[in-house]
Amino acid sequence: MSPLVSIIIPTHRPAHFRHALKCALHQTYGHLEIIVSDNSGGAEIESLCREHPQVRYRRNVDGVPSTNIAEPLRLARGEFIKYLFDDDFLYPNCIDTMLGFLALVDQRQRDGIGLITTSRHEMNDVNVVHSERRLEGVPNPQIIGGLQAVRNLALNQLNFIGEFSTVLFRRSLLGDFEPLDIFHAFGRRYLGVIDVPLYVNLLLKSNLLYIPFSVSAFRIHQEGGSIPTGSPHFHYAVSDWLQLLEGSFEYGLITRDELTAGARTYLQRSANFEPLFPEQLGAARERAQKYLSG
Repeated sequence: MSPLVSIIIPTHRPAHFRHALKCALHQTYGHLEIIVSDNSGGAEIESLCREHPQVRYRRNVDGVPSTNIAEPLRLARGEFIKYLFDDDFLYPNCIDTMLGFLALVDQRQRDGIGLITTSRHEMNDVNVVHSERRLEGVPNPQIIGGLQAVRNLALNQLNFIGEFSTVLFRRSLLGDFEPLDIFHAFGRRYLGVIDVPLYVNLLLKSNLLYIPFSVSAFRIHQEGGSIPTGSPHFHYAVSDWLQLLEGSFEYGLITRDELTAGARTYLQRSANFEPLFPEQLGAARERAQKYLSG
C-alpha cells in the first residue's frame, strides 16, 4: 500500500495560500491528508478551507509563527511529512517523484532513509522561475550518510538540503517529542535557519536521499525571511551557523582542527552581513575569533 503523506501548510497570507492549496490538492499522488495551520487572524483562509472537506483546518491561537509551523505536527497521521509554506510551490508530481525514487532504492538501504530532498527552483513574486538550486557534481540520485550530511552543513555553513517546502521526511523519526523541539539541535534553539535543526535531528538517526530533479519552487520576495530586508531577525540566519558548528564539535562530529577551519569559514561568510547587523553579529564573531587562537 502507498504510505500516507501529510502535507502541512503553515500560512498567514491569503493571496499566497490560494496557490499553495491548489498545489496540495492537485498532487498526482493520491494517499494524502492536507493540514492547514492559519496564523492570519482573519477569516479568508478558513473560508477557503471550508470549500474542501478533505482539508483539516486549525487556527494558530497564539499568533506565534514558530508555533504555526510546529503544532500541526500533532495532527499529522502520515508516515511521511511534507511541509508546504504558503509562498512556495509544489509541482503536481512532487510527492509521486520523491516516493517513486525512494521505492527504487534497495530495501536494506530504503529503511535507513529518513529524509528525502531534491533540487528546487527559485521563483519570484509573480510565479516566474528564474534559477535552480542543486548539488553540483551530483547528476544522479544519491544516498548521503546522515552524519556526513550534518558534517557538511556544519563545515560549509550552507543549507544544501533545501528549505522546509523542499523535503519529505519520516514522521516516526521525531519519536516522542514536543513540536517546538524541531527548532532545537545539540541543546540549542535556532531562530534563523529554522529548518536546519530539524534536518540535523533526522540525520542523526537516518540517511539522506538526494534526487537531482526540481519538483518544487522556493519563492524569493521582499516579504520572505531569506533576504536581509525581509525580516528584522535575519541576523539569526547568520549566527545560527556558528551554533551548529559548535554543537557538532561538542557532539564529536568534527575535530578541533575542523572547528578552527569552520570558524574561519564563518568569519568569512558573516563578514558580508556585519555592516547590516553590527551589534547582533558582534558576539558570535568574537566567539569565532577565539577558535582561531586555540
